[in-house]
Amino acid sequence: MKIAVGSANFEKKYTFQKQRFFQKEFRELNIILKKSKIDLIDTADNYKNYNKISQLSKIKNIKIVSKISFKKNYKQNLGLVVNKKINFILNSIKIKKIYAILFHNYNDILQPNGKEILKHLLKLKENKVIEKI
Repeated sequence: MKIAVGSANFEKKYTFQKQRFFQKEFRELNIILKKSKIDLIDTADNYKNYNKISQLSKIKNIKIVSKISFKKNYKQNLGLVVNKKINFILNSIKIKKIYAILFHNYNDILQPNGKEILKHLLKLKENKVIEKI
């Protein structure tokens, strides 16, 4: 069984007290991750918290799982869109490889451009930029 730490609330006000996840909690989370041998951090392109994830990505053997979203009917070259999204994740988190990419919304793969999006992701997997889709 794999357990991942979700990052949706990093740097956002949450709970009844509207608290934020601060630097102290990141240090504690770092210790917990090492002790518990949890090696997955889950994030998404619309969470806008990659600056905090980059701190955790420095932990030895940590793996990043990221969800990506696509608008319907892109007018741009889909290969460029996919590469831009993946490169943004890599550069923002300061990693060389993404452990897994998920679709944030399953309809993204079912849309008319879904096969082309998947084709470009598979090419990135072949090039060892993404390990799993």
